[in-house]
Amino acid sequence: MNKFNAEFKIGLTALIAVLLLIWGVNFLRGNNLFSNADQYVSVYNNIDGMEVSSPVRLNGLTVGSVTDIYFHPQDMNKIIVKFTVNDGLRIPNNTIARIYNADIMGTKALQLVLGNNGIFFLPGDTLSSEVEDGLKDEVNKQVLPLKNKAEDLISSIDSVMTVITTVLDKDARNSLTNSLLSLNRTFNTMELAMVRLDSVIYKNDVRVSNILLNVESITTNLHNNNELISNVLTNIESLTDSLAKSQIKSTINNVDSALYVFNKILAKIDNGDGSIGMLLNDKGLYENLENSSKELELLIADMKSRPKRYVSFSLIGGTKTVKEKTNKK
Repeated sequence: MNKFNAEFKIGLTALIAVLLLIWGVNFLRGNNLFSNADQYVSVYNNIDGMEVSSPVRLNGLTVGSVTDIYFHPQDMNKIIVKFTVNDGLRIPNNTIARIYNADIMGTKALQLVLGNNGIFFLPGDTLSSEVEDGLKDEVNKQVLPLKNKAEDLISSIDSVMTVITTVLDKDARNSLTNSLLSLNRTFNTMELAMVRLDSVIYKNDVRVSNILLNVESITTNLHNNNELISNVLTNIESLTDSLAKSQIKSTINNVDSALYVFNKILAKIDNGDGSIGMLLNDKGLYENLENSSKELELLIADMKSRPKRYVSFSLIGGTKTVKEKTNKK
């Protein structure tokens, strides 16, 4: 009897140990033999390192675990992931099972992104899958633009260094030195000019102030007489319109006609046509008139020098002139 009791105790202990071992293995794999759970499936192209017993979370709360991972029997490019969810959790049929980074070390977990549909999955259904970018992918996305910019910057620096190496030879350095010296002299000249200008402005500060006051006064007067100026411009415009509508054009045409006739008369005179033309162009008449003028001038001079020879009178009877006495003899 005692021997039977000992064997029974040993067998019972071994059975309990086996059950505990089976429960422990399943617990470590994420399966709880003493709890009810619904099982679902999701298919991925890449699980990015996720393993069995990885947690299944909803809004950060663990609601299940991954129970099995294996290749699709008909397509080796597909991976089937089976996971359990706590019994009683209703999942809308547009929910997504997303693989994401559970921590900074890159540990993978399954996240349920609940949909808003009123129709729910049944246990054993297949959920839509999605894989979140890993830390490496996120870093690559951030670093890649910087890498491209760094490469462009290095290329630019290399080009600049090439240009600098080419420019800074002996002749280029001399030219650059001369250019800098010339630029320095230019700045010195500008500085002296600014000093002189400042001195002139300081000495003529009152005049400049008066000029500005006069300019301000002029602009003020223009502003105050804006209406008057507008009226003057309007009157000028009216005057020009009136002149344009008047008979000035015909008057100018008449003046042109008169000038044309006068030019024809001058041309005839110049050609010797008519009395005036003959008078002006006859050389013999001109010489006769000149000779007569000289003779008349001599006669007048003789009359002035010897008036008694030509004029003589007396209060009684007068006396005879020398010419009369000569004629009587």
